[in-house]
Amino acid sequence: MLSGCAQSILTPPLACGPAAPPVPSAAYQDKSLEDLKSLASKDQAAARVVGERYQHGEGVGPDMKQAVDWYQRAASTAPTTMPVYMPGYGKVPGTVLIVPGPSSPGDAIAMAHLGPLYIDGNAVPRDVAHGQALLACAAGRGASL
Repeated sequence: MLSGCAQSILTPPLACGPAAPPVPSAAYQDKSLEDLKSLASKDQAAARVVGERYQHGEGVGPDMKQAVDWYQRAASTAPTTMPVYMPGYGKVPGTVLIVPGPSSPGDAIAMAHLGPLYIDGNAVPRDVAHGQALLACAAGRGASL
């Protein structure tokens, strides 16, 4: 059953609910690729810009598979997890993963980049319905290319 945007082949599914306006790529133009990769763990827009650089060969050789990977990271709504030590049972130490807060909606511009790639089957399996759903999510949240 489809919900939100659509059930995605990404894990977990994309969320299409309201979100803050997308951060323009130009906000990152002075950042190096390495700086962006460091920021990407906490900043979905930075992950999207890494994808754009791989797609267009800006500072790196063009690599659509890398671009798709970074776009998917940016578009994903996966909550972050944090390991916390818990006393183990017996002699076995224990840890538990906790989710420190709600997941944020995926980056709408990354969704706008991924949509045509799925529609055309460029570096991903062709899936017109999923590509259209991504574009609809992106447009509904104010992002377009």
